[in-house]
Amino acid sequence: MQESETFCRTIMDLVFLDRLRVLKDENATRHLKFVPEVSLSVERGGATITGRADWCLGYGNARGGFESTLIIMEAKKLGTAQSGLPQLIIYLAAVLDARKDSHNMDSAVFGLLTDSSVFQFVYLDPARKLFTSRLLQWVTDKKRIVQWIDRVLEDSIKASPHTTPVKSSNRTLRAYQTELKRGHSPVW
Repeated sequence: MQESETFCRTIMDLVFLDRLRVLKDENATRHLKFVPEVSLSVERGGATITGRADWCLGYGNARGGFESTLIIMEAKKLGTAQSGLPQLIIYLAAVLDARKDSHNMDSAVFGLLTDSSVFQFVYLDPARKLFTSRLLQWVTDKKRIVQWIDRVLEDSIKASPHTTPVKSSNRTLRAYQTELKRGHSPVW
């Protein structure tokens, strides 16, 4: 049971709900929604690639249109976290395209890849430049993982429509890029 994707998703649901509670943002509590098993697709080079993200966090109804998606999580069974990176990249690209098509001021999107033991944070900027964190181990990097989750949630809350619109040059998003760049080259 502890090796299944379902177990991983359950653990992450608890972690994210706890962190949202700790952030105490009343609007986030009212407006942000966790949506499991969201179908996403992206067109590239005349081909359409589709998939189903384990869950998305966004405002509004992610099933009706995923341009409101702020964070995508891809969960894998224990020991296979890295196998989900290509999937997550496709989902991030699909959301980025939807956000740009809806003329969203901030089309950047965050991602999290985990097997509940290993964590990797991913950021796709509006220019389709992908940044990844190093692999973080829950056993040794718990505090840092929680700090990253808090930071991604805070930035996502700021990017949601219930707050003041965010310009693409937002300092917190640039800080996220900077942090990921330290010792890590962009994937694209």
